[in-house]
Amino acid sequence: MTITIFHDKECKGASQTVTRDLRDMKGMAADKPGSIRMSDVRDAALLFKNDDWHGGALYLNGAQTVTDLGSAKAGGRFGFGNVVRSIRVTPFFVNLNVSIVTSGDDLPGIWPTTWWAEGVVKDVVERANAYLLAQNALLQMEIARITFRDDPKQFNISGTEGWAFPSAWKNRGELDVIVVNHFAKEGKAGRTPRPCFGQALVMAAKVTIDGVDTVLTNELLAITLVHELGHYLGLSHGTANKDSNNIMFPDGSTTDVLSGKSLWKDQIREMQDRLANNLARKSDRKE
Repeated sequence: MTITIFHDKECKGASQTVTRDLRDMKGMAADKPGSIRMSDVRDAALLFKNDDWHGGALYLNGAQTVTDLGSAKAGGRFGFGNVVRSIRVTPFFVNLNVSIVTSGDDLPGIWPTTWWAEGVVKDVVERANAYLLAQNALLQMEIARITFRDDPKQFNISGTEGWAFPSAWKNRGELDVIVVNHFAKEGKAGRTPRPCFGQALVMAAKVTIDGVDTVLTNELLAITLVHELGHYLGLSHGTANKDSNNIMFPDGSTTDVLSGKSLWKDQIREMQDRLANNLARKSDRKE
């Protein structure tokens, strides 16, 4: 990682190399930088107007020189010229409070045991995190707990029931993930109103396509998880710009591979913007 910030525009004036997260740049050589140079294709940085990594985000990814952080034409963002007070170069974390809905002895999909179900969830999150890491999104998920909830009425749900769950299933400051067996609506694998701080991200282990119930593979569940995480952090289907390879495209396919899905820089910035807003995130983001 080789990231250098400069106090003035055009990479001039006082400068310093960023080698770690900077929570508060006050008093540093290049406090409130006006430009930045990133020399490695794997470089990624989040620049924030306020200390403690909040107040809106400017996301930069890849080898580039931004001669004016306050100019979108120069690769920056309006309002970020000589106002940046903190920088993040390592991922933020979101804790997952996972509830798996059961109906008596029945588990979602064709999962035979609770041990098996826990293994599936862990593998799905690992695949999703690998994807986010490959995209340089500076965002990862951690499982805080997995709880089994016996509730036959919520085992199979309609598309409008994606948020009607008991408050006891939810934990403040965590992303509540609820895994059910099946949505009644054909083609639906997940439900997350955007942005839905305080509401649940819902995933189904089965999906109906062309009248046939299909049990989702771990890879397809990982695609669903990242897609629904995007909704949770404010991304609409429209952000895919009708590109079927984008993770937010609502294609309902059962043949996709997660690594082939794109996640664009402006989508990552919007997701990080949501997490940077102290009023909206309600401690969802962990350092």
